[in-house]
Amino acid sequence: MKPPPPAISKPLRFGDVVGVVSPSSPLAAVYPRRYRRGLDELRRRGFKIRPSAGVEKIHCSVEERVRDLHEMVEDPDVRAIFVVAGGYGATSLLDRIDYGLLRKYPTLLIGYSDTTALLLAAWHHAGLRTLHGPALLPQLAESGGCDEYTWSSFEKAAMTQEPIGLVQPSPAFVSELLPWDSGDVRPRRSMINPGPRTVVAGSASGALVMANCETLLALAATDHWPNLDGTLLVLEESDHVSAGMFEQHLTQLEQIGVFEKISGLLFGRFTPAQSTQGLDGILFQNLQKLNVPAAYGFDISHTDPIVSLPYGVNASLDAHTEISFRVDGSAVQ
Repeated sequence: MKPPPPAISKPLRFGDVVGVVSPSSPLAAVYPRRYRRGLDELRRRGFKIRPSAGVEKIHCSVEERVRDLHEMVEDPDVRAIFVVAGGYGATSLLDRIDYGLLRKYPTLLIGYSDTTALLLAAWHHAGLRTLHGPALLPQLAESGGCDEYTWSSFEKAAMTQEPIGLVQPSPAFVSELLPWDSGDVRPRRSMINPGPRTVVAGSASGALVMANCETLLALAATDHWPNLDGTLLVLEESDHVSAGMFEQHLTQLEQIGVFEKISGLLFGRFTPAQSTQGLDGILFQNLQKLNVPAAYGFDISHTDPIVSLPYGVNASLDAHTEISFRVDGSAVQ
């Protein structure tokens, strides 16, 4: 089933009210200091904050989390909705969400990782143009504030109707892990970003669809599985994924026919530890036998910074000696 015609929110403006929800793991309750720092960062960036009723609960039922989302969508003051973080649990909401409500009141929904279950379902069922972008705790609550590449990319996608255009790689990235609410008292150390690499040479274009691998596969054989025909698929793996798990994910994606349907594939950056385990080589081995233009190492991952990308917008990939990735639209209208 193709998604309905797009339901698109208006551009976000400084001074607007943004909501904060927690559809996945209850990390605002686990890391309260970092949660407050993320709220402060949104205020510093010029927004008013409206947290949902259950956002700081350690035990928040599926019904409560769905109600929090519905209330945010129906609130006429809320112009965009950030999630606290990913983790696990967003798939539990999908059967209970009122997608007609999401379509009636199109509100920009932003997140990544486990939240891609919600973003995909909203796009698939309601045609809602959602945004694969920063979350409160991982990006906005960083010591010293949100990374400027991450924030500039978000502004370009969410606050202007101009096409995003050519996506440039970040000059540096960070994968260092500092314990939240104890060790995260300084900016994390960065390293030079080598940029994306071609896996299978070629050119492709199509509607953008972003997903965390593990989360996308959790939707297989459900009513929430998205139509991937002719899409430009953008995938990333969580930083805990081992070489064996990654090979299993790629094998399942091939077995259920994903690579036969898409026009091209972009894969996010691995952590240095994952590269040491051989995930880069596994990606090459599994994809080079397929006739799908593909490249990896983009700023779409569980490392930072991350680029913001809208669902359903047409984009193009040219993967040869040089790599070009261009997005022909915006998240808002």
